[in-house]
Amino acid sequence: MILQAFDGFTTYAYLTPVLLLIASQSLFFFFSTKKIQMVVGALGAATSFALSMAVLLELQAQNISSLGKAVETATGIAATHGIDGVTVITEISGYLTVAALLFFAGAQVATILAVKSWPVRTSRTERKPAEAGEPEDTISLWDSQR
Repeated sequence: MILQAFDGFTTYAYLTPVLLLIASQSLFFFFSTKKIQMVVGALGAATSFALSMAVLLELQAQNISSLGKAVETATGIAATHGIDGVTVITEISGYLTVAALLFFAGAQVATILAVKSWPVRTSRTERKPAEAGEPEDTISLWDSQR
């Protein structure tokens, strides 16, 4: 009998903030200079790898300690009294998440290595003055004939 099902975001509350951190690091990476890109990219890759290992360890241990209140509500038995016979079933989506995080960490490392060969961006702050040549419209033509 299944009393209740929980997703990874409910079971492991640290997932959402760390995924937002990885997303912000990735976004910041593309709007910074090369030196900063190297640092931010390395931090992003390390964060992705660390999160994948943390999730993998939690999945292997089938740790549901953060669900104590929810399990107590579902069973009606206080968590301090001990519950025997609880079966934890881990779905494939947890392992797919670990694989996706490892792939993303690898992509970040590949991007860090590739950033060295990217051309330097130049910022254009001034417009080039228009060349004095033939007038392009009728008003300019009229002004040039005066």
